[in-house]
Amino acid sequence: MSQFDFFRELKQKVENGNTDIFEFYRQAWPKIVTLPLNELDEIIAFGEKYKQAGNLQLAYHLFTVAMIDVFKGKYNSSLDNCKLAITLFEIENNQEGLLATFCMQGIAYRSIGQLDLAQQNIQSAISLIDKTQNSKLFNYFKSVTCYQAGELCQQFGDYNSSVEYYIQGQEFTGENIELNGRICSAIGTCYMKLNDFDNAFNYFTKALTTIQNSESPNALMESKIYGDLGDYYFVKKEMPKALEYHLQSLEIRKSNNLQNPICTSYLALSKIYLNLKDYEKSLSFANQALDLAIALKVQMKQYEAHELLAYSFECTGNIAEAYAHFKKFHQIKDEVLNQEVIKKIENLNNKHKIESSEKEKEIFRLKNIELKGALNEIHDSFTYASRIQRALIPNDKYIQSSLEKLKGKN
Repeated sequence: MSQFDFFRELKQKVENGNTDIFEFYRQAWPKIVTLPLNELDEIIAFGEKYKQAGNLQLAYHLFTVAMIDVFKGKYNSSLDNCKLAITLFEIENNQEGLLATFCMQGIAYRSIGQLDLAQQNIQSAISLIDKTQNSKLFNYFKSVTCYQAGELCQQFGDYNSSVEYYIQGQEFTGENIELNGRICSAIGTCYMKLNDFDNAFNYFTKALTTIQNSESPNALMESKIYGDLGDYYFVKKEMPKALEYHLQSLEIRKSNNLQNPICTSYLALSKIYLNLKDYEKSLSFANQALDLAIALKVQMKQYEAHELLAYSFECTGNIAEAYAHFKKFHQIKDEVLNQEVIKKIENLNNKHKIESSEKEKEIFRLKNIELKGALNEIHDSFTYASRIQRALIPNDKYIQSSLEKLKGKN
């Protein structure tokens, strides 16, 4: 069954009353990563019909929009929707919803380079895993949370902690073969960086078997694992094996027109042939990588290609070409580094804006509390004054009666 047919049948079940909108979301979330943009928009449109039914329906809808925003690269919009969803999940005391939304906030913050906030949100999500063991609705996000924690630890160079988080995440993958394969591949990468080659190989092969046994083929993931195995053999300096796996990876990527991964394969193959001292093929793949990187406007891969071309030309004795490519390598790399510095500055500014916005909201909230307290105090003062007035000043009936008595005496 195609993804389109799957969602059509699922929507039909909701509309016919055979299942509810919550089950629709539970089945939809794991598949969002594989859907084209137009079908993602259809999921949002379908959720719009049910969001007014209650706080939870609205929270699920906002969370789903936030998740889709991440895949569209609309990270600030995702963060806004996450904050709204968190408010509703807190009102309903829905711990699983909070777990999933903290996880998504963490992914959004990581995507814009704010690793401290990413880590903070992922840890908030992890702290809720034990509190939500009895419910399976958000199990997918328990696994994703652990995976993201592992990825963050990798970025900080803590590979042992990464492995622990990845293994914890496997407890919740269930029938999600693609996610389980992705986690196995990530564990293999960590073990390779720890120079534990036996465990690395076992997890890479397990990942490959897992993906290949999936009912829904995932060419991108399969080609990545072949590439991981190629890198594994490259690190072990077993170049013929490295070549074999990277060629298999390239074949899958070409068959599925995966342009950016194809460029990655070209770079890997150029590096292997350089180590094999086959400079003609090294130059050929480096040139193909450079052409594709320019077409894709991926600067990082452009400077990697120039570096490989420089080394390959140097080995052939063509010093003029080697020098020209070394100049290009440093020029583009410096541009990329400058852009990264600018991006970090922008991220710091964004972080400051977000924090300032949160502070302003809190100040406004506190001012409202203070104002309400002041109004209550004024109201209490008037009430007290009124009571004193009634106690000290006789009422009209008493005054009238007293005047009548005085007139009578006169």
